[in-house]
Amino acid sequence: MHDGDSGCICLEGTFFTSACNAAPVVPVSVIVIYRSSGCNICAQATDNVRLILAELGIDYDEVVLERIVGEGSAEIEELRQINLYGVPVIKIGDKVLVQSDTLSAWKVREFVQECLKGMVMVPHALGER
Repeated sequence: MHDGDSGCICLEGTFFTSACNAAPVVPVSVIVIYRSSGCNICAQATDNVRLILAELGIDYDEVVLERIVGEGSAEIEELRQINLYGVPVIKIGDKVLVQSDTLSAWKVREFVQECLKGMVMVPHALGER
């Protein structure tokens, strides 16, 4: 753990909880989960993300934006623009983890840790300024 001069906290060099000069600042809702309501597989993928973030000491509600995909929705168009046609999808930046891979806790853990490595997460209070 590193506590920088600007008050940042780094967990094993992977995650920053406040503004820090050591890494690029990213929006608060950095993880997007595309899911459909009533989908058990989507719920399991969401639970995997929630578990991994808890293990990393990251507040799920601070960094995750859940997008509910429905017929004719804007979310469907967002997925089609990146050539994806099914849910669940976990998207971090320009990287995605899709469908069956989202059900494996170790794949989700590896994906989240790799994607968040070196990012600065700005809390809601700071990010809205």
